[in-house]
Amino acid sequence: MHIVFAGTAPFAVPILEKLIASKQHVMLGVVTQPDRCQGRGLNIIPSPVKRLISKYHYHIYQPENINDASFASILRKLNPEAVILAAYGQKVSNTLLNIPSKGWINIHPSLLPKYRGAAPVAHAVLNSETLTGVTIMQMVAKMDAGPIMAQQSLMVKPEETTAELEQRLAGLGGELLLDTLAKLERGEIETKSQFEEGVTLAPCMSKKDGLINWTQPAFAVYNHIRAMQPWPGAYTFYLRPEHPLRGLPMTGTKERGKSIQVNLIRASLGLKENPNEPPGTIIAATKARLLVATTDGAIHIEELKPAGKSAMSASDFINGYRVKKGDAFGNH
Repeated sequence: MHIVFAGTAPFAVPILEKLIASKQHVMLGVVTQPDRCQGRGLNIIPSPVKRLISKYHYHIYQPENINDASFASILRKLNPEAVILAAYGQKVSNTLLNIPSKGWINIHPSLLPKYRGAAPVAHAVLNSETLTGVTIMQMVAKMDAGPIMAQQSLMVKPEETTAELEQRLAGLGGELLLDTLAKLERGEIETKSQFEEGVTLAPCMSKKDGLINWTQPAFAVYNHIRAMQPWPGAYTFYLRPEHPLRGLPMTGTKERGKSIQVNLIRASLGLKENPNEPPGTIIAATKARLLVATTDGAIHIEELKPAGKSAMSASDFINGYRVKKGDAFGNH
């Protein structure tokens, strides 16, 4: 089959790798988002898909807006039978959807109609789902609402982050895509419509979504830390000893005193610990453990990254910042 691939984010990379390795289809070109300025140095960075495809000899297209008439003209000239889309990052117009004879095919990392949207994996982890999966669907104008071509479930490991789960889903998605394309060529695909009553949404995460609420139960905080990796990161603020609210939960008002933003990278549950302290209070700060109180237990922090510093172990953080029992994490 003659195809074009459209993808940008890391989720798309294993899928594209499997598609290339299979050598079962003719790749007419790859579409990805333009290179963007990233980091403090504002260096221009190509997308993960572009970094992969640059190793090969395929044509790369990077329209600022995929729906511009100029790109529609390019796609018509390429004349693909199908366009495969995975984590591209822009909505596709009806004009483009109608160009390939077999349409646009999307690989979505959820069991649709559950978790339609840009961040289905993060929302699945955040909501402590034990089962998720991958859906291959025919794209329509409405977001993630097209007929389902294939679907396969996957168990969620209790400790894995969004990034880790997404990687496993991408591998599953690549295999399911190849099987689906083979059936499509043989005319064996039977699609099924999505039931609107089962729809849930998974909008894109923003930076503010990463802020940890220590007044939640320990299991919810733990899921939040897992869900926010790699973006936007689960963060909190360490209140230095001179902070007037040290050892107390933050009130949400601006207080005098210094605090340090800290991203929590790895953590585990400490549910057997009885906090008897306000949420956010550090109830243990030793070489072996850094425990923080929630409403019904504690979170064991294992690795974290203070703003402007490299990632470090909890013990290095304790030593470097002279963290003591009774100090606190808060919301600013």
